[in-house]
Amino acid sequence: KPPLLVYYGVTPFYQNLVTYIKSEVPKELGGMKVSEAAREEKCLNTQSRERNGKNIVPCGLKAITLFNDTLEIHRDGDRIELNK
Repeated sequence: KPPLLVYYGVTPFYQNLVTYIKSEVPKELGGMKVSEAAREEKCLNTQSRERNGKNIVPCGLKAITLFNDTLEIHRDGDRIELNK
């Protein structure tokens, strides 16, 4: 049932910045709305929270990091087409 939220981690991924590691709001990653205070506490860098006056959701350095990955979702062996 839509929406389908996909979260995955890349390991081993050794980032030496503690700010990067802690820059996420787990509830927001799970699709929940969170307060602006929670976003400011976890996503310290304003540029990781908003662009051009609009909120980046989810916020954080992890969320705005670009990986060039391709994902395929399968159910019962059949590939599910994703609507991009």
